Amino acid sequence: MDILNTLKKVEKALDLRFEQDGSLYVSKEDTESIKKALYSSRFQNINAFVKKLGNKVVGRVILHNSWLVNFHNDKKELKRIFDIVDKDFLKDIAKDVVDDKVFSTPEFKNFIKQYYLAGVSLRSCYKLYGDSTESIQSRVTCFKRYLKEEYVLENTVPSVLKFVEGGFKDYPEIYNYIQNKDFGFLKSVFNDCPDKELIVEWIISNKISDKKDKVWRSVYLSNKSAALKKSIEYIASDPLWGNRTTKHLIQKMLAKLSAVDGFEDSVVDVYKNNGGIRMLFLHMLEPDRFKNKPLAHAILDRFETIDLPNNSEDHVKKIRDGESGSRDGFKTKDDVIQSISKVGQDFTNLKTLEYYCFKLNKTGVEVVIDAYSEHQRDDNLRLIVSYFLAKFLSKKRMPSVFCGIDSVCYMDEVARFIEELNINTEFSKEFLVNNGKNDLLLKLNRR
Repeated sequence: MDILNTLKKVEKALDLRFEQDGSLYVSKEDTESIKKALYSSRFQNINAFVKKLGNKVVGRVILHNSWLVNFHNDKKELKRIFDIVDKDFLKDIAKDVVDDKVFSTPEFKNFIKQYYLAGVSLRSCYKLYGDSTESIQSRVTCFKRYLKEEYVLENTVPSVLKFVEGGFKDYPEIYNYIQNKDFGFLKSVFNDCPDKELIVEWIISNKISDKKDKVWRSVYLSNKSAALKKSIEYIASDPLWGNRTTKHLIQKMLAKLSAVDGFEDSVVDVYKNNGGIRMLFLHMLEPDRFKNKPLAHAILDRFETIDLPNNSEDHVKKIRDGESGSRDGFKTKDDVIQSISKVGQDFTNLKTLEYYCFKLNKTGVEVVIDAYSEHQRDDNLRLIVSYFLAKFLSKKRMPSVFCGIDSVCYMDEVARFIEELNINTEFSKEFLVNNGKNDLLLKLNRR
């Protein structure tokens, strides 16, 4: 029986030339030429056949010979062809592939099934997106169609918000797929909804403080005027003067709305009337978060005419100087020493060392060398530079400029971190050989 079914599939795949619809006729010669072009990924030839025969004919030949396709390499070209094929026609011809009536690879079948699902009834889509036996791509395609083509059109904005939130909760795999692959999708759903302020207000109350949620954040940021208005209203009405959502809005979101008309006045007004959260607004204006330096200075000028919170001198200086803070490296050797001299830091903690490693990676090599040359006996400097050099050896050879760091205690510390972090690369091994650490090299080779 399996052999008989296989022969039927082959026969169906080959039987393309005898069509009741004359417009779909394709000669044997053209079919063979298209198949050869598919096999060798010569899509310039296939595009020429699209112009000659039409996308329906060529699309059908591809569908019935999809085993010839190098799918991972040719996906973009295939998408270009099938994107312009009539949706209803494609649904009909793709059914043979979806139902396994012709040979196809699993990758191509899943790819073409998304086009097939774009043409099936919404009722079918409604049933399919909750079916865990279907592929996640198919379920997401159907969830999107049902939401956008039916539910949004027939229900109020609050009902749509509730439906989407419930769908994401019931089917977290759909949410995760959209979050990772198409987080801007909801933005297109809500763009046509009339009440933007209601949407944004709901997001602020329910979703905005989740730092990892790109899906709802994209909807919030797609309605910037409404987002600014409702964010300012929320902050102004916060009786706690700095709950989690208020802090997130001020420190993470408002700066993204700085191009909206009235931004400066809105921020200054809420700053003036809410003394308990003024420090949060200074955090907002720091260069790490606020990229429009002239606007930051203008807002700070107005803050100063009202009042600045206690102990805000460092924040004001950072805003005025345009220092970008923790995301950038050190500018001078004195910046390095000043930073590591701050009290309360634990340099035996890997998180502290990781922080300084990140900073040194963004610092000019000459600054690191200068700091070492003048302060090489500083224990904290030895730890962060040694850790930095050990991590450096996980990817690259030690640059010759670092050969100036020849203190024995530094080299011992680098070797210790190589062992602790299990940095087993050709560059770390070269370092160990050059510094006589043969015992440690043997240990690494045994791992």
